[in-house]
Amino acid sequence: MTNEDNYEDAVKAILEEIPEVNSEDVLKEFQRYHKDFGIPPEDAMRSVMRKFQVQTGKKVEKTSAFSARASKKVKKFNELSPNDKNIEMEVEVVSNIPFKQMVRGEERDLAYGQFKDDPWGESGERESWKYTDWGNHKEHLLPGSIVRIEGASVNEYQGNRSLNINKSTRIIILQKGDEKAQQMIPRNEPVSIIAATGIEGNVSVIGRILTVKATTINKKDGSGTMDIVKGKIADESGVIGFVSWNSFEHKSGDLVKIEQGQIRKFRETPELNIGKYTKVEQYHDANYPSMNELNVLNTSTISKLRDGARDVTLTAELKTWEMRKFTSNDGNEKTVWSGELVDPTGRCKVSSWSELPIKEENLPLTLKLSDVRIRAWQGIPDVTIDNAEQVQILNETPWGDIEVGSNFVPATLPELASGGSRVGVETASIISVRDDSGIIWRDSNTRKVIRDNDDTSGIDVMKDLRLRFVLDDGIANCSLILSRVPSEKFLEMEFEKIEQMIKSEGKSHFVNRLRTRLIGRPVKVQGRSISDEQGMMFIAENMSEIPKDEWESPNKIREKWGLM
Repeated sequence: MTNEDNYEDAVKAILEEIPEVNSEDVLKEFQRYHKDFGIPPEDAMRSVMRKFQVQTGKKVEKTSAFSARASKKVKKFNELSPNDKNIEMEVEVVSNIPFKQMVRGEERDLAYGQFKDDPWGESGERESWKYTDWGNHKEHLLPGSIVRIEGASVNEYQGNRSLNINKSTRIIILQKGDEKAQQMIPRNEPVSIIAATGIEGNVSVIGRILTVKATTINKKDGSGTMDIVKGKIADESGVIGFVSWNSFEHKSGDLVKIEQGQIRKFRETPELNIGKYTKVEQYHDANYPSMNELNVLNTSTISKLRDGARDVTLTAELKTWEMRKFTSNDGNEKTVWSGELVDPTGRCKVSSWSELPIKEENLPLTLKLSDVRIRAWQGIPDVTIDNAEQVQILNETPWGDIEVGSNFVPATLPELASGGSRVGVETASIISVRDDSGIIWRDSNTRKVIRDNDDTSGIDVMKDLRLRFVLDDGIANCSLILSRVPSEKFLEMEFEKIEQMIKSEGKSHFVNRLRTRLIGRPVKVQGRSISDEQGMMFIAENMSEIPKDEWESPNKIREKWGLM
C-alpha cells in the first residue's frame, strides 16, 4: 500500500466520524505527522481524531474500522516483521539518549536508545533493538525500567530493524528505572575503553585504531548483503572491537574521538557500534601511546577470553590433539581437530576446521594464534581456528612447564563474577547448603533433571548424585555444583552407600549433616565458572575443606587487632 493510499483511507476514516471537517485540513494534518515526526497515518489516527474532535466539539461514539485495527502482541523481537504496526509488547529500557533535531525550522526534543525483549527473563535468551522516541516520552523511558508499549511500529533501514515510539504510543511503566542511572550515562564526555566495556548503551571514547577491515554480511531478512567495517580500537586501559554500519574513512594507526557510539554485547563480548548518530573525528594528542605500545594490549590470555570475541591474538601451549569425523546436518562428512590449550592464567578448548602441521607425538607445542574467534560450549571458552594461516608454531615457551591436571589458577569470587566464563580456576569462600542436594533423577538421553511434578511417561530415567551450595566471600557469591564423581570424592563415599544412607536417615537429615559440617567453613574448590545474565555458577571438579588452623588463626589475629 502506498502512502497516498494510506492518506486516503485515513482521511476517509476521520470524515466518517466527523463529516463536517474539511478533507484538505485532515490530509494536511496527517502529512504533517508523517513528514515532521515520521509517524505514518495509521499511527497518527488517534491524535488527528482527537484534534478535530476538539475543534468541532463532537464526541465520537464509535470507533472506525481503520482506527480499531487489531494490535499485534508479541514477546520477542524475532516475532516482528518489517511492516508491523500498532505493536504491543513488554521491554526493558537499556538506554535513552536525548537529542535535538531541526524540523521545518523548529528544534524538536527527540531521543533514541535500546530496548531488550523478554524483560522477565522467561526464555533465557534476549535480543536488543534500537528505538527512536518521536513523542518525548523520556519520563517513561528511564534506563532500567520495564515498560509495556502499545502502538509502536517497526522501522527498517539498510537491513536493520528498530522500533518507532510514536507520539500516540502509550507507555505503561511496570517497573520503574533509576533517574540517576539516566544521568550517569556518558554523553559527549569520553571514558576509558575499560570503563566503556562495562556500559551497555551510549558511550564516547578516544582511542587509536589498531585494525580496520571492510567486509560484507548477509542481511537477517535474506534481502541481500550489507557493507560494514570492523576493527579494534585501544587506549592505555584496554582494547575493544568495533563495527561501523556507515562509511568509515579512518585507517589503522589513526587516533580518533568517537561520540555517541553504542556498546552492545555479542554473547559475553562488548562491542562498540558506530551508527548514523555517531560522530567520528580525528583527534590530536602528541603524548598518546603509539601503535607499538598499544598492540601489546591486543594479545589476550586464556583468562580474558569471552564468548563471541573475534580477531583474538593468543599465545598458549597445546597439550592434547585429536581428529574427529562427523556427519553434518546437510549429510556431508566433515573433519574437525580439537585439543586443550593452557597458559599461566588457565585452560580452554581449541577446535580447528583446517588441518594443521601438528602431530600428537610432538606435543606439547607452543602456538601463537592470530585473528581467531571464541565460542563457548557448556561455559568453557573454545578457540576456533578457521585456517592454517592463523597458527604459528613457536620454538620456545615464554613460561615454565605447565601440568594440565594441576593447572588451577587462584581467583577471587569478585574477579570471577565480573569476568566471563573460565575453566581451570580455584577459589576459597564460605558456603551454605541447598535443600536439593542428594540423589536426583535425570532423563538418560538429555541429562535434564526430572522434578517431582514432571511427566516421566515415555522417558528413560536414571539416578544421579548432585551437591549444591552457595559460595559467598562477603563481596560476591555464586552457586556451586558438584556432580557425582567430585561429590563421592568429597564425601569419601561411593554412590550406593550415599543412596542407602539417605534412604535410611532421610534426605533432610543428610542435608542437615552437610550444613553442620560446612556452614561457616571456608573450602577450596577447583573447576570452571560460568557467568551470564542469570548470575555466576561454579562447576567443581574438586572440593576440599581448608584445615581449621589455617583459617582460625588469622581470624583470631584480626579480631585481636580490631580488624574484623
